[in-house]
Amino acid sequence: MGEALGVTKAGIIGAFRAEYEGILDAAWWPMTAMEFMSNNDSETYKWLGMSPAMRRWVDGRQVNRLKGSGVTIVNEPYEATIGIFKEELRRDQSGQILLRVQEMARKAAEHKSRLVTDAILLGKTVECYDGQFFFDDDHQEGDSGVQTNLLDSGDVAALEVVDSSNPTADEMNKAILGIINHFYTILDDKGDEFNGNAMEFMVMVPVTGTFWTSARQAISANFLDTGAGTRDNTLRDFNITVVPNVRLGSVGGWSTEMVVFRTDASAKPYIMQEEYPLTEDFVGEGSEETFKNRNLLFGVEWDGGVGFGYWQYAMHATFSTP
Repeated sequence: MGEALGVTKAGIIGAFRAEYEGILDAAWWPMTAMEFMSNNDSETYKWLGMSPAMRRWVDGRQVNRLKGSGVTIVNEPYEATIGIFKEELRRDQSGQILLRVQEMARKAAEHKSRLVTDAILLGKTVECYDGQFFFDDDHQEGDSGVQTNLLDSGDVAALEVVDSSNPTADEMNKAILGIINHFYTILDDKGDEFNGNAMEFMVMVPVTGTFWTSARQAISANFLDTGAGTRDNTLRDFNITVVPNVRLGSVGGWSTEMVVFRTDASAKPYIMQEEYPLTEDFVGEGSEETFKNRNLLFGVEWDGGVGFGYWQYAMHATFSTP
């Protein structure tokens, strides 16, 4: 009966792949991380620095070298495995085995997003390519001056709200607009604008208080309730995606914080490094494991890691009360 339901090696792998690829298509991490392949135990990205703007040709070419500093990402192995006894395979008439496989596929498809989320949560304590914490208030390179991507109400006045854990849609709208304005103030090491043509952003919020609902209304509503009337939604001129991330609250403890990413640049705030793509393995009938333990095994593995890219494309924001 199990085989009639597709619980065979081909059925298990097929169910896994269908679920995995379906969920992967909706993943948010490609909007925030640039992907690179690796064939070493680690890779160092010394190129992370500013590309030069065009200048008037005077006295020959002005050569800009790769930065001496960089980011090193170590490839780590990851796996997930389920065991299925022979009798479970034979007796499964309700599709429970395939449900387990599909749930495993969902978690595997979310793995890279979880790795990027972990990097987001480490952003205030781990250095990026310029030697500062990724989210920090004293980034400085060449002629950029001191800059920040660790924002509070001192940087964006609209981050001061009535209830920092429950901003209204109107307050969230003003805060997001203020953060976007801050993106436009960022300069590269030549003193040139870094985000001058930015029009696409991702707002990532914890699923706590009113953050998710307010952020969704803040970018989609035609009119916003100010408490004393309504006003036009100026954010509708931008292409903004809102992503709820449960782990920001459940793991990071965020209840007054969110992060905004620029998503329309080729470079990204994070690096997704892959040494070994996701691969399925199946140990079934005729194997030593089945002979000794009456057990069939289905597992997946992936080798890679996540690191920090351009801090200039990510703004961490904390709401506060007066």
